[in-house]
Amino acid sequence: AMVLSLTAISAFAAVSGTEEAPAKAAITKNLKVPEGATVPAAKFKFEFAPATTGSTSTAPNIPAKYATFATTDTATNGVVTKQAKDILSDVVWTTAGRYVYEVTEAQAAYKAEAATDEAYTSADGTTESFKYSKAKYKMTVDVKAKEDGSGFYVSAIAVEKVLDDNGGETSGKA
Repeated sequence: AMVLSLTAISAFAAVSGTEEAPAKAAITKNLKVPEGATVPAAKFKFEFAPATTGSTSTAPNIPAKYATFATTDTATNGVVTKQAKDILSDVVWTTAGRYVYEVTEAQAAYKAEAATDEAYTSADGTTESFKYSKAKYKMTVDVKAKEDGSGFYVSAIAVEKVLDDNGGETSGKA
């Protein structure tokens, strides 16, 4: 099973930024593997869709982000963790405002480096397959104009987990 956690850099709470150090967010992917299994060479995709409500302006596109695992990765207590850092680095903000996105892991987005399907073989010879997270997060990004009028910066990011890993409703900070 894999777990998607959307982190506002060091915590699962709102973070603030300044013109000099804008707020940043990352996606942390925990891949659970059976004890003794080789970590599969895999790439997992995360998508950002503008929410239907909550934004003050048309939300700019956030390109999909990926967490990539290699067969040389080592699990600690059956988990390998990877991070897609600074997920807002490719976004061009053209106006100040509040922008709200829904963040999800693309289902069946596993891209095997050397296999043809989503299965892999564990150390004891059994075939394992992936269970994708069905979690959904609401990410709110506040953007402000720079004092000198030269552009915009991310002043705050807040993340709320809307659906849990099994797709069940939840409420609270991610």
